[in-house]
Amino acid sequence: MNTLPPSVELNDEVLLKSFSQDDFEMARSSLLDRYQIWQGLLISTDEKTVITPDDAGHFRTQAANLLEQELKSELEWEQLKISAVLIYLLMEANKTALPVGDYALQEQLDQNKLPHANHYIVRKIIYATELLTLAEIKRLLQYQNLIIADYNDGNTANVSDSKSSLSGLQSKDGIYFNLEDSLQSIGITIAEKPQAAQISTSTAATPEPTVPLSGAETETVILRDDQRKTLVETLANSRLQIPVEIVAASYIGMNREHNEDGIVIQPDQNQVMVIDAMGSYGNGVTARDIFIKSLLRHPDNIEIAAAYCQKLYDNNDIQQGGVCILGVTIRKESDYFTIDIYQAGDVHAVLFDQQGTLRQETSDEAIGHQVMNAIVSYRTTIAQQANGWTNFGKLTRMKLHAKTGWRMAIYSDGISNLFHSVKLGEMIINKTPEQSITTISDELHEAMSKPKGYRDNSSIAILDFK
Repeated sequence: MNTLPPSVELNDEVLLKSFSQDDFEMARSSLLDRYQIWQGLLISTDEKTVITPDDAGHFRTQAANLLEQELKSELEWEQLKISAVLIYLLMEANKTALPVGDYALQEQLDQNKLPHANHYIVRKIIYATELLTLAEIKRLLQYQNLIIADYNDGNTANVSDSKSSLSGLQSKDGIYFNLEDSLQSIGITIAEKPQAAQISTSTAATPEPTVPLSGAETETVILRDDQRKTLVETLANSRLQIPVEIVAASYIGMNREHNEDGIVIQPDQNQVMVIDAMGSYGNGVTARDIFIKSLLRHPDNIEIAAAYCQKLYDNNDIQQGGVCILGVTIRKESDYFTIDIYQAGDVHAVLFDQQGTLRQETSDEAIGHQVMNAIVSYRTTIAQQANGWTNFGKLTRMKLHAKTGWRMAIYSDGISNLFHSVKLGEMIINKTPEQSITTISDELHEAMSKPKGYRDNSSIAILDFK
């Protein structure tokens, strides 16, 4: 199956409400009879079809197009169910984010420009070699070549076959190899152990000393505005202890009673957090504020803050609700930045390089009521496990690297349900951060003003690496 970029963002809750839970489970069972899940892939029983998490955008577009049709045949209803289940299974298969390799490896990758470096399977092989045996890597390459062959069958114009390689990789079982990538196929060659200076290592460079900022720049910023009518009206500027500048905004959305989103910037911790309360389940504002209280109590450890928050939910008898979060803590290390991401639920992050190329996008960890991850009370956990919810309170962790001139955005689903990553990139690249927020604010207002427009609370923080 070809990997297609998402052209339509789909509200998964709307999708799942289009048919019953029993229908969903029957379609899911039928698919799992025909596909196995392995290493984040869906592989058909005859091993002739491979679906990766990158294909989720294709199925979202397909489902969105079907939903727009007022009259649907029985076959089209079945296609809609299959698309919904495939989206869910792909998110389920990929619920653990891909590890991201060290900076030295990224530098080599940037120089060599592997033709398929952005494909899911190739990313997994490159960035998670220490988690894969050589046998697993070879099996993954078989599936990658199947995808390449399938794509090339429909794109006969790809006749050139330039080749690039990545050296110094080491599998989980200690075997060194080089990755040989071309437009037509990809393979590996076993290699000798590289010289020490050439081996890619995860040992971080010595961090540069932090120069404390003074005055208001070091103050904690908390955004949760209920009054102002556009995103840009809530704009706030901040700066971390390291050279990372931030603009952030959080507003109530259109025709909403409360803003249940929030943003917390803690310069002393080099930390930025976007919080999206699960308001449709009740107590959204309370759940958000309890999480903020927990974060401020444990500013240096997001995971402890999440665990403490769950205890507070129960102590305060929060019967419903919870929060989805995405927080980043950043370190300046020599000539690059290391970004630690902590995620629970459908809050998003994208990273663009200096040329505006999308370098990384986190996965949506929720699909309608099939929530895969959130910070919620124990009572809610027990009550909803019977409905198929899983992984409560477990933070997905991810590590990225950025260079000076790169830009990152973290944002709630009030934005992601209206704009996919490519569209968001168009709105924030080649603009000042303030201009970016203004553009997003205008686009949000226009989208929410449409009949039946999605009108959720919306929050975004844009980080500039200086």
